[in-house]
This record gives sequence, structure tokens and C-alpha cells, in this order.
Amino acid sequence: MIIWLNGAYGSGKTTIAELLHERIFPSWIYDPEEIGDFFRKNLPKEIQKDDFQKYQEWRTWNVQILEKLNREYSGTIIVQ
Repeated sequence: MIIWLNGAYGSGKTTIAELLHERIFPSWIYDPEEIGDFFRKNLPKEIQKDDFQKYQEWRTWNVQILEKLNREYSGTIIVQ
């Protein structure tokens, strides 16, 4: 199962994800922003976008990772 939390920055997604993680066993917290951080750290400033969500690769890679987790992990995936 995948539980996807959605909301603005600072709205409490991480807090809710951690509370769910404590109560659902087994579970895994997945943070799509980690892929966004990859772009910030690994691309020259000249080609970086102002928002990581504007990278087509960000969307594609997150879908691929979530598909892998859903296929191979027997617990609940909590996307924050």
C-alpha cells in the first residue's frame, strides 16, 4: 500500500509521516524531495531549474522508485 501525503511546505507532512510510521508496521517513509536535492547537488548552477518539480526526470525517477518499492517491499510506503 502507498499512503501519499500532500500539502504545502511546512504544513506538517513530515510530522504526519513519522506518526504513521510509528503506528504502521512494517512501513517505510519515502521523501521525493531527496531526488530534488540530487539535482541541486549534481547539476551546474547554469542548468539548474528554480524548482526541482520542473525536472521531468524528477517525476520519472520518483515514479520508478515508488514502483520498485511497491513491487519489492511488503510494508506500507508513506510518501511525504
